Amino acid sequence: MNADFKLQDFFSVVSEDTRITVAHISLYLALVNEWQIQGCPIGIPVDRTRLMYLAKINARQTYDKCMHDLHAFRYINYLPKRAKGESWLEFRRLV
Repeated sequence: MNADFKLQDFFSVVSEDTRITVAHISLYLALVNEWQIQGCPIGIPVDRTRLMYLAKINARQTYDKCMHDLHAFRYINYLPKRAKGESWLEFRRLV
């Protein structure tokens, strides 16, 4: 699956999901960007600092909430770890 299809699927689903905010969308776009840069593997390591920068999210609480929400709402499968560089993310099939 390439990034174009991933974004098309995301926007078709998110347009109907009233729980999703601008911060969620921005973070998801940053995740897709990182996934594409890394060659579209099945999963990617999560770099919170870089993702917050790309998504223009300034508060760690906002980042944590959005990652938790995207996982809980079944947009991503997020495996957080305390140690830097050990968190992992996989995209879920949306449609």
